[in-house]
Amino acid sequence: MSQSEIYAQIDAHIEANLDYWIEQLARLVNQRSISAQNDGIDDCAQLVAAMLQEQGFTAEVMPSAGYPVVYGEGNGRSDKTLLFYLHYDVQ
Repeated sequence: MSQSEIYAQIDAHIEANLDYWIEQLARLVNQRSISAQNDGIDDCAQLVAAMLQEQGFTAEVMPSAGYPVVYGEGNGRSDKTLLFYLHYDVQ
């Protein structure tokens, strides 16, 4: 498959599922999670884990010295590994 065909498939997938992913983004944005005040962080971590599980990932919330870590893992069709590292608070 050529690179342009792959991009066309990606574009088609985005177009077909855009409303769903906007709704998912709205779920996250509506979750109160202000790290500077330790307000809603645990609830937000649980939400992120649940959303990963809804997409077929295994996910767990793990305590840490600071705020909880959300760890998720899923198997794809490739031998390659993709890692995302990000924060989930809105401040």
